[in-house]
Amino acid sequence: MGRPYALHTVTVLAILLPCALIGVIGYKWIELEREAGARRGERAAEAEAARIRKELVAHLAAVTTEVARGWSGLPAWRPPFAPSSPLPEIVTSAFVLTSAGKLVYPDYQVAYLETSRASESATAPVKAASLLGQGRLSLAAGRYGEVQSNAQQIIQCCSAARDEYGLSFALYAAGQMAVASEAQGRLRADFPRLAAQLGDLLQRGVIGHPGDLQEIAALAKRIGGGPEASLLLRQAESQAVRVRGQIEQGSRLEKWVSGTVLAGTLGSDFTLHSLPMGERPRLAGVYRTGDRLLVALFATSPLAAWVAAEGARGGHFDAVLAPKDEYAGNAILRDTMLPEAPGFELSLRARESGPAIERRRQRLFAGALAAAVLLVMLLGWFAFRDVSREVRLASLRSSFVSSVTHELRTPLTSIRLLAETLRLKRMRDPATGDQMLGAIVDESERLTRLVDNVLSFSRIEKDARPYPRKPVYLAGAVNDAVRRFQSVLNRGEFRLIQESDDQTLRALADDEALSQALLNLLDNAVKYSGPSREIQLGVHRRGEEAEIRVTDHGIGVPAAEQRRIFEKFYRAPEAARETTGAGLGLALVKHFAEAHGGRVAVASGPGAGSSFSLWLPLMGNDGQDPDR
Repeated sequence: MGRPYALHTVTVLAILLPCALIGVIGYKWIELEREAGARRGERAAEAEAARIRKELVAHLAAVTTEVARGWSGLPAWRPPFAPSSPLPEIVTSAFVLTSAGKLVYPDYQVAYLETSRASESATAPVKAASLLGQGRLSLAAGRYGEVQSNAQQIIQCCSAARDEYGLSFALYAAGQMAVASEAQGRLRADFPRLAAQLGDLLQRGVIGHPGDLQEIAALAKRIGGGPEASLLLRQAESQAVRVRGQIEQGSRLEKWVSGTVLAGTLGSDFTLHSLPMGERPRLAGVYRTGDRLLVALFATSPLAAWVAAEGARGGHFDAVLAPKDEYAGNAILRDTMLPEAPGFELSLRARESGPAIERRRQRLFAGALAAAVLLVMLLGWFAFRDVSREVRLASLRSSFVSSVTHELRTPLTSIRLLAETLRLKRMRDPATGDQMLGAIVDESERLTRLVDNVLSFSRIEKDARPYPRKPVYLAGAVNDAVRRFQSVLNRGEFRLIQESDDQTLRALADDEALSQALLNLLDNAVKYSGPSREIQLGVHRRGEEAEIRVTDHGIGVPAAEQRRIFEKFYRAPEAARETTGAGLGLALVKHFAEAHGGRVAVASGPGAGSSFSLWLPLMGNDGQDPDR
């Protein structure tokens, strides 16, 4: 048994080693491809980042230039706290400075101081002060109509004027109007019109300094609340916050431009910078036009949205612009957005389609690798099956030779012993001699059956087994086989029970091959009957077929072995333990049945005996095979 195991080991190694080699090569290939893909991704990300930077600088330069052109036509006089001209969405605020870094516009603090300093020399403040004085006199005299008239004149002509303390004459006038209306009991009725006028002044930026908020709050308190007062107060608070923010931002911007921008060299008309603004930096664009500098502060969210849209336009990466160290996602590339703006970081990550394509490509490669391994394993399996089959056949042939040798030796030995006894004339009476001669004949027939089986098998293997057919009465063929086998039955003391539905059943068959098949079935029943000594043999019509059934009550055949017992050389383990044999009888029966258009079947169970049925097509009444 050592050689079969060695052959199986070699076969298994011949399968596993190529599979392992393909697996290792495939794994290394995938690793190299992944590394190469990562390098390609990094190079592509660097190129995409350079493109986005270039496009961003060009876009922000165009936006800043647009703001500068829009501000170049501003009128000489504007309300002191007027909002800046409309700005693009991406720009939160913009400022005009001199080339020396001095804030020019919008400078709300300077405008506030200038209106206060002009109170003694300018026409509007003088006129407003005069009208305000007349209003006080009229109010004291109870001439409330004159108070309303003078206050309206102040609001219309001198609303931007302030006294030397920076207080708005328009708010002074509004206070006198409120006192006059209150004295007449009409404060609540007149206040909506007054609130609308003050709201208009706030919206146009005529008033709105943080110092004005206290006066408006006092006026709203005098009214005692109400929707108009609340709305006016909210407008004043919003305007004060805006003006205060602009003042603080302008002051910080002056220091930054003087200390950072002008300290360097403006190499072109437009440059980008990172401006510290509280905890988070801001991106600022500086545009030089003549002797002025325009500084635009860009909103982070619209800027990030533009960068994301630009990355999407490229089609391969998702671009994220964020203050440095704030982006926590995975990225192929993370780098400073611009050298001039180190506070911002540009991160690029592969788009979902990229990884999906990469995953599909890797799955395709893995599938091809698996197919190659499967193909090798499949070829190896076929090779292993062939080797196993050859090993099994070799083992079966060896067992067959051993079994046939034993089977031949037994009748030959019996014949030799009987013949020597007859030659030496050791029998006691003539009857004993006749019995010995009969035994010699029986053993010769047994030997003949064995040789016939071997010769039939050899012809079948060479595909040269002829079956000359002729009409055969099945009952007669069965009786002839029983007659030839009777000596075996008698020697084993078996009782054969024969049954037949019809003595005229005929089949077109080779009578010698049919007899051989029946003898093999009977011999099989005798060998494996165990202690039982009863065998049934029946011939029955089953429609257009005849069933010849041989039944014993012996050891039986397990269900798992019933398909294999018809294979050549194969013997079930239980049968091999019961008696010797060549493993050819049932294989020859099956070949005979199939060659004659029939079949062979078995019904059995362990310890329950076996019924082997040989099915053959019957001849019609006209003597022809009904299948033809």
